[in-house]
Amino acid sequence: MVPLDRALGWCRFRRCGRSDGRPRPGRAGPGTPGSQEGTGQQTRLAYPGWSSDPAPSPWWCRRAPPQGRGKDETTVTTALPSRRPRATRRIGGRATALAGAALVVLAACSSTPAAAPSSTSPASSAAPSAGTTAGASGSATGAGTASCDYVPTGDAAKDVGVPEAQQPTTPPVTAELTLPGGALTISLDRAETPCTVGSFTFLAKAGYFDGTTCHRLTSSASLKVLQCGDPTGTGRGGPGYSFADETSPDMTYPAGTVAMANAGPDTNGSQFFLVYGDSTLPPNYTVFGQITGGEAALDAIAQAGANGGGPDGLPAADATISSVTIS
Repeated sequence: MVPLDRALGWCRFRRCGRSDGRPRPGRAGPGTPGSQEGTGQQTRLAYPGWSSDPAPSPWWCRRAPPQGRGKDETTVTTALPSRRPRATRRIGGRATALAGAALVVLAACSSTPAAAPSSTSPASSAAPSAGTTAGASGSATGAGTASCDYVPTGDAAKDVGVPEAQQPTTPPVTAELTLPGGALTISLDRAETPCTVGSFTFLAKAGYFDGTTCHRLTSSASLKVLQCGDPTGTGRGGPGYSFADETSPDMTYPAGTVAMANAGPDTNGSQFFLVYGDSTLPPNYTVFGQITGGEAALDAIAQAGANGGGPDGLPAADATISSVTIS
């Protein structure tokens, strides 16, 4: 039996015992907080300041472990990390995502086409590009018509207005494009590409192409095209509006193809290219017509090559479009 005075000295008149029936921790030694001592088959945590008496202390007199050193408190501290680092990581991730989004927006809005160089670039395998910057979408509305979105961009090289939103899908239409060596006859595919054909015919009837010079000729093994449709002759001019692609995954670009140049998805404007030799391109350029006559006029420009003899540049021969008529 433990003398009453010792019990009172240990407890200091404080109730410090455990009433949950859990076993009493092992005796403390001279070690540091959290040191382990073996007691039979069980290893327990021992804390300095606990009873060192060999005899078991009464449960109501056991001294509570110091704050911050208890087993339960240590476990809680380890299991629950600080929220501040988590918030920091979340904020950091969000900032990174926003920075990434800002970069995407800047690339899409750049006045310099990122997907392909301008007409003065030496890269001969680059796809035709145009300096338009905004996209649009179109959809069929029923038999014989399509709804097209022509989005104003406010940067017209030659302002002739904007086409009507409703464009016919029939009947077939033919364009005659006159070059110095003769006239090209082009069959336009209004059924498959009503918005593109609607824009092209609108510009042609407004005289937009008259007197413009085709500003780029390529002659690499995979890209043989004459690019036209920019009144400024720089490859960056457009009609002051843009519209969506009308492409399909199976589009190809053999000789005789007429397709739209662009600066990325849904950035069509006025620039187009005439394919004089089979070319290898991804199906990202709307094919809206086929040359059905007058190929000799195009071949003459192609045979003269580009200025300086390079595979990509301004045509060496005169490549001025005197007129485009629609019938």
